[in-house]
Amino acid sequence: MKTSQKMIAQQSTKKKGQIQLNETIMVLFVIVIILFVGLFVYYKYSIASIKETAATLSEEETTILLAALLVLPELRCDEGTCLDTAKFLPFKQLTETKQLKYAQFLGSKTITIEQVYPPMTTETICTQNHYQQFTYPNNCKKWILYENKPVKYTNNPTISTIVSLYFPELQEYRIGRMHIEVYL
Repeated sequence: MKTSQKMIAQQSTKKKGQIQLNETIMVLFVIVIILFVGLFVYYKYSIASIKETAATLSEEETTILLAALLVLPELRCDEGTCLDTAKFLPFKQLTETKQLKYAQFLGSKTITIEQVYPPMTTETICTQNHYQQFTYPNNCKKWILYENKPVKYTNNPTISTIVSLYFPELQEYRIGRMHIEVYL
């Protein structure tokens, strides 16, 4: 009789031990799940923070580039802080022929200049043909100075500023707007 009571006590102890082992495994499993959820949330927060920082830095870089373009000898006037419209088309050809050099300097961006005043009725993008017509500069509203658009991008914020446009053919100044579209 004592042996049967011992066996029952041992089986009871084994069952208690198995139950405690199962409880321990379940607690560890829950703790591991909580850790993975915490790591996932931290990872998502870190990625969002890094993307926000990258966007801020890109905006600051574009603002600096905007200021640098206004004093670039390939674009500016000889007299002051204006942009020489006669240099726009040669600059575009230069950026296309020396694409690697300017891609390092300008990056993945589109730089356009738009004549704002006097207002234009057309949305014509100026080309060499437009430049050689008798109606120039009244037949051109926009100049695309540089275009390096990547195949895939998530968004493209634009920064712009007012610029003074000088038309040496007429010895006349007009008002324009320089747009820099950044591809992120």
